[in-house]
Order: sequence, then structure tokens, then C-alpha cells
Amino acid sequence: MYFKRLILAVLLSAVCTPQALANDVSKSWEKKYRDETVLYRLAESTIELNRDGSYKETEHYVMEIRKEGGQDVGELTVPYDRGFQEVKDIKAFIKTPDGKRHKYTSIQDLDVYSGAAMYSDARVKVVTMPNVVPGSVMEWQSTVLNKKSLIPGAFSILFDCLVDAIPIRKKQLTLIVPKGMPLQFTNWHTAIRPEITKFKDKVRYVWTLEYADTLELEDYMPSADDIAQYVSISNIKSWETIADWYWGLVTKNLKASRAMKKTVKELIAGKLTQGDKIQAIIGYIQANFRYVSMSFGSNLLEPHPSDEVFGNKYGDCKDQVLVATAMLKEAGIMAYPVLFADADGIDPENKLPMPGYFNHVILGIELEGKLFYTDVLAKGYRFDEIPIQLQGGHVFVVNGQGGRFDTVPVTPGDENGLVKESKHILKEDGSALVETTALWDIQTSVGVRAGWKNMPETSKQKLVDALNERLSSGGKVFEHRLENMDAPFGRIKSYIKYETPQFVEAAGDFLTFGLGGNERDAAFTKKKRIYPLDFNVASYSQTKNVYIIPKSFEVAYLPKDVDLSCEYFDYSRTYRRNGRAITETRTVRFKRARLPVSAYGRLKDLETQYSRLTNERIIIKKIGIPGEASPVADVTEKQVMGKPLQEDQAAGWVGATDIQK
Repeated sequence: MYFKRLILAVLLSAVCTPQALANDVSKSWEKKYRDETVLYRLAESTIELNRDGSYKETEHYVMEIRKEGGQDVGELTVPYDRGFQEVKDIKAFIKTPDGKRHKYTSIQDLDVYSGAAMYSDARVKVVTMPNVVPGSVMEWQSTVLNKKSLIPGAFSILFDCLVDAIPIRKKQLTLIVPKGMPLQFTNWHTAIRPEITKFKDKVRYVWTLEYADTLELEDYMPSADDIAQYVSISNIKSWETIADWYWGLVTKNLKASRAMKKTVKELIAGKLTQGDKIQAIIGYIQANFRYVSMSFGSNLLEPHPSDEVFGNKYGDCKDQVLVATAMLKEAGIMAYPVLFADADGIDPENKLPMPGYFNHVILGIELEGKLFYTDVLAKGYRFDEIPIQLQGGHVFVVNGQGGRFDTVPVTPGDENGLVKESKHILKEDGSALVETTALWDIQTSVGVRAGWKNMPETSKQKLVDALNERLSSGGKVFEHRLENMDAPFGRIKSYIKYETPQFVEAAGDFLTFGLGGNERDAAFTKKKRIYPLDFNVASYSQTKNVYIIPKSFEVAYLPKDVDLSCEYFDYSRTYRRNGRAITETRTVRFKRARLPVSAYGRLKDLETQYSRLTNERIIIKKIGIPGEASPVADVTEKQVMGKPLQEDQAAGWVGATDIQK
């Protein structure tokens, strides 16, 4: 009997399991997305590729409108580039719940960047649909002819297996290529395989994905390399092919006019070091050129001639990088265009070659055997200062030698610290005399200086007056200085001395003051974590407050020191008392770190501690109130106020909110 049951079970399993599993996946997926506003029944693309790299792409979609919010999708879009693409055969209709079928009402052909300072052939066909109501089903199809390949004969594409926003029951890519055309396929975090059909002179590949899930976003998401699921397809032989192609565009357009040579000669005159020469040239471009996107025609990827851009004094990233390369070459300094991809995107190294990974062009400069990365568009930074948005980015250096991959260095948080020191003379009525000295972080300095530079004097004064009023709360400002505001780069220093009538919280004979509590990071309020945690910013801040309490008061409560640490942050808060002086110091350091999902529970507990342990403030009480007295020695105002900070201390903008988690 046992063996009969075993044989029966095996037979049933062999016959029923595949269909049963498919049904289970279908039911589970439908249940998961039953409350979605809209849902794709089908999203398919068919590409017919020619040997010269041109191709025809037909896209076909079927979408269910389930809720009122789905009315927002009533304008369908078909993007294209007029320089090398043409839209053909748009078909669109909607079937309403009563069974009636309605055709689109209009098709508009619009400029994507109309009104913006951008020259581009980017266009979009906007198809307006009627009767977009819950319970209706939209279906549309369009064909785009890609008349040429931007890289001669090249073709590359990603078939994304992870859906951004709208769930898809069935997603499909069909690729039809000439027989014998070499193609490379690579799977990333997916096991999907194509169905291959061979014809007399064609080969058809079909990738089919059913019940595609959407990507649920979380704070501190890992990079695309960690979570992306896709098939990459390319007929480009190697990365060296891309490097040689782009280097050809560079050498073709790298031209130095007489005016450019004369300007370089004047800029580097008297400059003793290569670094000073580089800074003079980069500073000139940043001060005299404006950004205008020039991505149209053949210049979607190809830079304009450098002498032409120099004469016009405008261009996009690739144009200005080429101008910088040409000017530095005139100064005897080697520089190269560098293709850039964000740190949280796909790392192109060890991937199939395709230019679509990159979204920016920066400059690589050779100096003393090292390659420095500079964003020519990042005004306000020295050539050797790396803006935080570039740090950790993936780059491909186009150097005329086959190219090479690299990573933009990450600046330690200490080098861009935010620290401020304040000294307070407290009065019995809750008022205070406050003196704060500060040295701002680079990013804030650059941002504020950019706005300040072009602001009318009357507006500057209004801004300072508003800041003084906010800080003093109707009190009196004795002195307010902002240093280094007119410098081309570097950090801003500030000093303010003011009297405010409302510095501390008063409750009868008790005064309460201090840094107070820190809010818990909202990223750690979920019960469970889906993806690993990626902390990709390094920063540092320190706040030091010295309080001189009135002679008629004593300390009723002094919070305990706090010292918390984990892989991605260190936090400390200390309290020291010397006579009538109480020194409160907070230091926060954020570190770059990548942690597994299993670390979430531990970090969540630490965040709870963080918010609870910092939720205390200093309390002083008037002498004579019942309770234990805390005798204090006398400290005069002259011993505290007006003492300068050490030059090597870093500090933040006076009055700005302290950097908190």
C-alpha cells in the first residue's frame, strides 16, 4: 500500500505540478496587485534590426484602468528624436465598461524642451484618449523608425525585468536580426532565456516575462548593480571600440583658435605651478561660459568644435569639456573627456559595451602622475575639489589608448565638515547674549555664494536683516560678518553677536535649554526591510555650545553623555561643567557603508536609542527652590565672550539648523 501511494503521488506530481505552480504564481500576483490604480495586461516591443545598425521598433500596450486616479494616464506619449527617428502608424483606442470602443481624439507633436535653454531634436507625440474611466481598457501601438546608428553599425539595448511603477502581467521583447550578425547577451540577476527561431535570412529572439513585480522603493536603496534585473544585448565588439569611436569625435573637433591661444597665454602668465595654471583655465571657463544643452542632430553625442564653442561662450557638458581639453593642451597639460555614470546606477565595467550607461561628461586632468576629475559645470569648486554628487561615480576615461574604467574618489567627511561654536550668557528672565563663530561646509558655501554673487545690494541687506531678526527674535544684533563671500571658491566664515529676549524655555523658576532631542530616521520605522542598506554619503558635523548661567541659578539637571556608534554613523554628545560654564558638544559622523538586510533590526533598535537618549535638555533652577544645590564658581563675561575659534576648526552657517539625522 505504501508503494502504491508513493507511485500515485509521483504520477500526480509529474502531471499537475507545472500547471499548479503557474496557477499559484498567477493567483498570488493578482492578489498582490488587486488594489492598483492601473495595470498593464501587456507591454511588448518588437525590434527589426538591419546590418547598418538602423532598425524599426514597434511597441504595443494594453492597460486596465481600475480607479479614478487612472485618468491621469489619458495622455499617451511616444518620444522620439527628430534628428534620426520618425514615428509611424500610431493606433490607439479605449474600450469602456459598456463595451463601446472609442478612438483617440487628437495627436500632438511637441518639443520636449520648449521654453528651456536647450537645443535638442527631442520630440514627443502626445495621444489624447477619451472616456478614461474606471473599468475601461486602453490599447495602443506605435512604430518608430531609427534611421541610423549613432555609433556606425552599433546596436545595444537593455531588457528590464524589474518594473518601475506599474505592474505588468506580460512583458515581451522580440528582436529580429539578420542571420550571421554577431550579438552578445548577458543576464544580470535574472535567469530568463530567449526563445530562438531561425529563418532563411533572419533570426528571431523572444524574451518573455510574466507577472512582473514593481520595484518597492526604500530609503538608503542599494545601487542598481545590486537590485537591477535585466538582459543586456549589444553587437559592439568591446569597450575599446567605444573608446576609439569617441576619441575620433574628440580629435575631429579639438581645435584651438587664435583667440583661444591668446586667452590661454594671458591666463597662465606668471603662474608658477601646473595647479595654478589649471585653476586659471577652469576658472575662466566657469566664469565666462553658460550651460546650454546642444543635443541635437549629429551632436547628440558628438561635441561641437572647441573653437566654435569658445567663440560662442556656451555649450553643454561635452562641449565645455572639449574647450577645457583644448585650452589645457595649449598650456602643456594633458586632459581627457571622461564619460560619467552615477554611483547608484549601473557600473559599466565588466558589462557589455554600450554608451547608454553614461549620463554626463566630466574632465580628467593629468597632474603629477595622478588623474584629477573635474566637473567643468560645477562652478564654485576648485578643479581638485569633487562635488558630493560626483563622488563614487563610475567613469570611463577616453584617453586615445583604448580607454579605461575608474571610480571618482570619495572625499572623507572631515574635509567637508560642518562645525560651529556658540557662547551664551544667560539672563534670569530667559534672555541671552549670544556669540557664534562659524566656518561653513563647502557645499553650502558654494550654493549660498552663487546666489549672493548675483544678488542686488538691497536684496543682500534684506536677507541679512531677515536673518538677524530670526536669530535675535526681536533683540539686538551687535555685529554680523560674512567672510569669503566674494572669493571664487573656498569656505565661507561667519561671525555674529546678538542679544535675544527668548533664548530659553521658562517654567516658573526653572529654565530649560540645550540641543534637545533628535528625531528618529523615518527609514527605520518599517517592520521589515526588503533590500540591503546603502549609505553613500560621508559627512561630519560638530556643534559646541558654552552656556554661562546666572549667579542666582544652580544646575537642577544635566543630561548624561551619549555615545552611539554603528557601521554608518558615530554620534556623541557630552556635557562638561566648570563653575558657571556648561559646555555641550555634539559630534556626528556619517560613513559610507553597505549593509545586508539582516542588519536592519539592529540598526532600528539603535535608532530608537538615538531618539530616546538625545531627548533631554539642561535644566537650571533659581536658588532657594527646594532640592539639592549645586555650588558654582563665578565666571565673568570677559572670560567667555569674544574669544576667537581656532583656525583649524570647521563650523556651519550661523543660525542654520544643525545637521541632524
